[in-house]
Amino acid sequence: MRNISFDNPYWLLLAIPLAAALLIPYFISVSKDNRSKGWLSSLIIHVVIILCISLSAAGLIHTTVKTRTKVYVLVDVSYSSSRHFDEIDEYVKEIEKKLPSKSMMGIVCFGKDTEILTSAGKEIRSVKESKVDKSSTDIARALDYTSSLFGANEIKRIVLITDGFSTTSDGSTAAAVERLVSKGIKLDAIYLDNNLREGESEVQISDIKYTSATYITHKSRLDVLVESSVKESITLDLYSKKSDETEYSHFDSLKTSVDVGMNIESFDLPTDTAGVFDYKVVVSSDSDYSPYNNEYRFTQSVAEQKNVLLITGKRADVNAIQQTYGEGAEIESYIVGGLSSKIPYTIEEIVKFDEIILSNVDIRNMDNAHTFLSSVDIAVSQYGKSLITMGDLYMRNQEDALFTSLGELLPVRYGNSNKDAKLYTIIIDISRSMYHSRPRQLLIAKEAAQKFASLLEDEDTVSLVTLAGSVEIVLPPTKLGDCREELYDLIESVEPTQGTLIGAALDLVYDNIKDLNFEEKQVMLISDGKQFENEPIKAIDVAEKMRDANITLSTVSVLTHPPQDPNGHTEGCKLLKHIAEDICNGVNYDFLDENKLSELIFADIAEDITESVIEKQSSVNIEIYRDDVVDGILTLPDIYGYVNSTAKPDATTVLSVDYYKNSTSPVHVPLYSYRNHGNGIVASFTSSLSGDWLKGWNDDVKSQLFDNVFTSTTPKERIDYPFNVAVDYMGEYSNIEIIPASLNPKAKASIKLTRPDGTVEEKEMIFNLNRYFVELSTPVEGRYHVEITYTYGKHSFTSSTYFTLPYAKEYDSFVAHDIVNIYGFMRGVGQISKTADISLENDKTEIDTYELSFRLPLLVAAAVLFVIDVIIRKFTWKDILGLFAKKNKEATR
Repeated sequence: MRNISFDNPYWLLLAIPLAAALLIPYFISVSKDNRSKGWLSSLIIHVVIILCISLSAAGLIHTTVKTRTKVYVLVDVSYSSSRHFDEIDEYVKEIEKKLPSKSMMGIVCFGKDTEILTSAGKEIRSVKESKVDKSSTDIARALDYTSSLFGANEIKRIVLITDGFSTTSDGSTAAAVERLVSKGIKLDAIYLDNNLREGESEVQISDIKYTSATYITHKSRLDVLVESSVKESITLDLYSKKSDETEYSHFDSLKTSVDVGMNIESFDLPTDTAGVFDYKVVVSSDSDYSPYNNEYRFTQSVAEQKNVLLITGKRADVNAIQQTYGEGAEIESYIVGGLSSKIPYTIEEIVKFDEIILSNVDIRNMDNAHTFLSSVDIAVSQYGKSLITMGDLYMRNQEDALFTSLGELLPVRYGNSNKDAKLYTIIIDISRSMYHSRPRQLLIAKEAAQKFASLLEDEDTVSLVTLAGSVEIVLPPTKLGDCREELYDLIESVEPTQGTLIGAALDLVYDNIKDLNFEEKQVMLISDGKQFENEPIKAIDVAEKMRDANITLSTVSVLTHPPQDPNGHTEGCKLLKHIAEDICNGVNYDFLDENKLSELIFADIAEDITESVIEKQSSVNIEIYRDDVVDGILTLPDIYGYVNSTAKPDATTVLSVDYYKNSTSPVHVPLYSYRNHGNGIVASFTSSLSGDWLKGWNDDVKSQLFDNVFTSTTPKERIDYPFNVAVDYMGEYSNIEIIPASLNPKAKASIKLTRPDGTVEEKEMIFNLNRYFVELSTPVEGRYHVEITYTYGKHSFTSSTYFTLPYAKEYDSFVAHDIVNIYGFMRGVGQISKTADISLENDKTEIDTYELSFRLPLLVAAAVLFVIDVIIRKFTWKDILGLFAKKNKEATR
């Protein structure tokens, strides 16, 4: 850097008055005719003297920079940047223009590796000439390499041009930046926008979804995620081969059209043969920029048999299960109460089974039942296993923690496992007809309401409404445990008043409870049924709305004197019976004798709470015809027994039976229901697989239904080891970890990784908190075989899984590049710009300089010039020339 400066530049203005003082008189004193060459020379000398005096007064200083600056432009030339090389070259030219003085600039290019494209101080070459491996981006390695190129006693600068996305994990970019700072190397960055731009056509396979380990003849599907920047037609081709074969064969093809963005296309994968199979899916289109991201490979293993655990209380169930599965399963069966060996109960023992069946068994008779249920819960929720219950589990009317734990897993509720709160609304008719007809009638209504409330659980929610000429909510919905005594007092305190608006009362209740979040809503109307003839809101219309909203309406016909009509009912009683039983699937209780009040126990309501076994002929309903459970089945015969239950809100009920609470109102209760529990499925068949309950079913019907049942509950993926495996691909390295189902301080985990090129690496995995992990090199695309052995004591479990790297991250055209990534690893260091608009000026404190002051030399020069001017004035120009001519003659003698 060379620099001219002044101590006080304002003194340069001194030249103006000096010029005026010296030059104006000079021109005035000499006429135009007398202006000779001597006069002109004197004039020039005067001008120079004025400049010398002015510059000297301003303090002219010349500064010379002695410190050298070396700048390396570090350029990301990986594949993602290849479309923008011309733009990068322009950035480099702009940087070269902004170099400070005494600088040298070089170009370093990087991708997977790094090279010097232009040595410092040499002629700049285009980045198009770079020969680095462009298959990945390693910013950290490039920064470390460039930092080694600087020498001592020089200012060190790096200008990084990149999209900020590093595709390798070989070192942290942020850590590399910190190492630069510690060495005193300045770093600035220019963001390179490598995102797809408008008009660029690109199609790629971004991901796939499939089951890595499945079962023979089990349905398996491949979902292919295709991303596109344009709307166009594509072709997807699927190829397959056995893992020990070398050549792929074409399996299936799909021609379709994709929209801009993400598209999902699907194939059915064959599972008719057991073994390990390799697949590749290839996308092709007419306008595709990158050929490197159009293929995705994966591996699927198909197991020949399922492993089934059967725990039953009936020996006949063992034969029935074996006949249903046939050769498709390895069944391990235990008869509770028999002479069987110890039932598996730990998660390590349970996890090897694909399906666990509990059939007609009382789990209270099992050893280690609590641990067994906990292990089953983990196996289903975490490892995707299936739990199937069949027949009578003896859960009705039992208060037991075991049944509570089991009930939480099931899709249906039996007996006291039904703990979810319900909403009960009691409507009491307090019209004068309830009192004037016979005073005891209102009292009986109050006692009936109190008796009904006494049957409810503290967790249930209750509301009290009175009806007469107006309708009043006496108690809004409140948990009964918080208001039981208050409810009894409120019922006792109601007084008769004028009017009867049954329809209005039902309508008010409907509006207030229809949107409340309760699994079950029941309304109990206690009335004599007498109402205004011209009541504006018809009770029948509201009852129909209640039915459509799944609100059950039951009624108590309080009429304490014998009716006179031939049918034994007044018109009011007929109304109550009609809206309850014919419309709302409820129950009507006729109460004709006050002496029988103690017998009014609301038997059907109590049965809802306590549940029971129903042993009578019942018709079977198919609720969902499209479900796999009823594939190929149009009708099913009647059954002769089942366990009464209710389906949970998140359950899917495929089969139901008609349960009659009374002679005319059937209720559909579950026969076969299932629900998702974490990663797995829990299903319940409430009748029995063997015995008289299915005596009307022949072998063909049983085989067809239960084959569907056990096939539809097959786990999505086969896992027979007590830990989850996760692989996180980070570029050239992958982090592989396992999370055991239960931690054992003496356990050890080791891994064996077989790479696509056949090389094998074995390592002990590191334990941290609740997991074991290891980082291994995964430098090439292809199939990796991972074998993890988990051991403790005499127990040893080995997993065998595959994962495939279809293509390097560098070739993902739809990855989102953002300048935020650069801010993330720069962490406040240097300048960051979206263009080459960065400053390369050095801080003055960083450079060594030499300063030369011209004040004295300029004054000396002014004095010398003044003497010369005097000489010129005393002699003519001819005399001066003659003097020099005389000297020349003497010199030649």
